[in-house]
Amino acid sequence: MMTTHATRLGRVVAAAALALAFAITGGCGGKPPVDAMESARLAVDGALDAEPCAPAEVGAARNLMAQAEAALADRDYARARQLADAARLQADRARQVAIENAEDCNRVRDITESIVEVREDRNAGEPVVTNYEFSPIYFGFDSATLDDAARRTLNAHAEQLARNPSWRTQIEGHCDAVGSTEYNLALGEQRARAVRDYLTRMGVSADRLSVVSYGAEMPVSTEYSRNRRAEFRVRR
Repeated sequence: MMTTHATRLGRVVAAAALALAFAITGGCGGKPPVDAMESARLAVDGALDAEPCAPAEVGAARNLMAQAEAALADRDYARARQLADAARLQADRARQVAIENAEDCNRVRDITESIVEVREDRNAGEPVVTNYEFSPIYFGFDSATLDDAARRTLNAHAEQLARNPSWRTQIEGHCDAVGSTEYNLALGEQRARAVRDYLTRMGVSADRLSVVSYGAEMPVSTEYSRNRRAEFRVRR
């Protein structure tokens, strides 16, 4: 019995010593994963340029890196290494997605930059002061087709513009929030162009009309139907 007790006691002491040594060397992860952490940091930092074209993927890489840093601080080196490796792979994935999306991404960026330029120039010229209201034109869902009510309104707008040849008009196309940014910018432009083309058929000179699309960027109502519109900015 004494021999058995001594054996058990020896095993307990040995296990305790092993646990202590395990804790001193960093718990379940062994040595700090210095190389893995540094490699992951460089990969995530290198993927930041890809963020405009792969925002979700870059965000995921950042989140994994943050978790790896937290695990490292907690001395959970095995988990830190796993997370660091995952962050590095996610950063590589982000760069690949950015390359795949580059064409569409750059097109949206170019359109967005042109919108900013137009918005900055939105108030150029002297605004027209008139009792006549250039009321908006509304469209159906996913449509740039003018209905009878829209054509009646545009007939009245064309008459006002014909009476005042010094007036020039910017036609702004707008959308609801359904669909991608690129899709709504394209649809907004189609709506503005449909209005411009109708006005020119009604005798308004094309050089007095300009078009711009704001997509879904400038809603005026929580009702989607009120945001599917074309507005008029009339100046001298």
